[in-house]
Amino acid sequence: MKSRWQPPFSPCDRFVLQKNYIDFALAESFGEHIAMVVILFRSKLTDVAGDDYGAMAAQMDAHARTFPGFIDVKAFKAEDGERLTLVWWQDEDTLRVWAKDVRHREAQKLGREKWYQYYKIDVAQVIRSNHFDRDRVSAGAHHSDRT
Repeated sequence: MKSRWQPPFSPCDRFVLQKNYIDFALAESFGEHIAMVVILFRSKLTDVAGDDYGAMAAQMDAHARTFPGFIDVKAFKAEDGERLTLVWWQDEDTLRVWAKDVRHREAQKLGREKWYQYYKIDVAQVIRSNHFDRDRVSAGAHHSDRT
């Protein structure tokens, strides 16, 4: 089954995402060990998840971006309706702050009560990162391959 991108942010948000990622990459390049974590959130919505779900999802997306340690988010939707949202956080401490946030907890409660048929959350630690950016290479930057 083919999945397709559904980024939950506008092109204007890319500046903030790029800045957060660059901050992380700079720390990495100076030898700072950062145990970045990725949340893999798989879910399927109920038939009653409509505009109210979309509004709450947009609010939570915007709210998460204000938290220190938030790096990036990407969302996908499969043809069968299952969704996969990947969220990168600087480390477990910054993720923990988000997990305990009151607004986030309220959204989770509503999700369980009416919007989600099911969901599964996995938390993974990034052990290796490899970057390539054609524009940066063309401008004289070097390929980064950290192992």
